[in-house]
Amino acid sequence: SCPPRTAQHRNDPAQPAGLDNLAARRGVSGLARLPLEILALEAPDLLVLGQDYTTPALAQEVLRHPAARALGADRAAIADNLWVCGLPQTAQAVATLHRLCDELDRLGAQR
Repeated sequence: SCPPRTAQHRNDPAQPAGLDNLAARRGVSGLARLPLEILALEAPDLLVLGQDYTTPALAQEVLRHPAARALGADRAAIADNLWVCGLPQTAQAVATLHRLCDELDRLGAQR
């Protein structure tokens, strides 16, 4: 089983996948923003993000900031339609996150 890790922002699929959600722990929910300073101080192992937009968007600019890039956290992109509104597809997001967590554990054991 996967030990708790620090995930970023979307909580519903994170918990059943064995992830610790930093944003939820800090009281951030919904579409609210987690300040970059908090993200840098907490130094998460993993950032779980939505799909990258094909055009420039302010919503994703903070993750291009040098401080965010310097975190050294692994990043996972999960398609937005897999975890919006708690649809049945959310189970697919949980399974994807769980596989990723297992892979990170395996890679960590090799390091």
